[in-house]
Amino acid sequence: MPALSYTQDVGTVVDWLVGAFGVTERFRAGDNHAQIAFGDGGCLISGMRSDLVVGNAGYMTIRVPDVDAIYARARAFGAEITSEPTEFMYGERQFGARDLGGHTWYFSQTVEDVDPTSWGGVLPE
Repeated sequence: MPALSYTQDVGTVVDWLVGAFGVTERFRAGDNHAQIAFGDGGCLISGMRSDLVVGNAGYMTIRVPDVDAIYARARAFGAEITSEPTEFMYGERQFGARDLGGHTWYFSQTVEDVDPTSWGGVLPE
């Protein structure tokens, strides 16, 4: 399960993610840990740990049934939109947003089943 660390209070982060992206809170463990759910997936949320540094080398991609609904929700909540909803040649419609901790989240909806070789993908032999 992926984990994201924040300098902000974990309760504040979870409340923001629920409001902006519509995730579900599974539980909180003390003041420094929580788990959220989205669809069949989930993510751990924690405060900053001494062995981690703040950065944005990673990102989350969440599969959703209606990308435009999540986009509208995130925009109305005031999330920083990093990329507008766009349909890509590989059959996905996606947008990106940054959360209050600086993490980038992409939301993706399959709109067409496309053969990867039609856009340059390579299948294993």
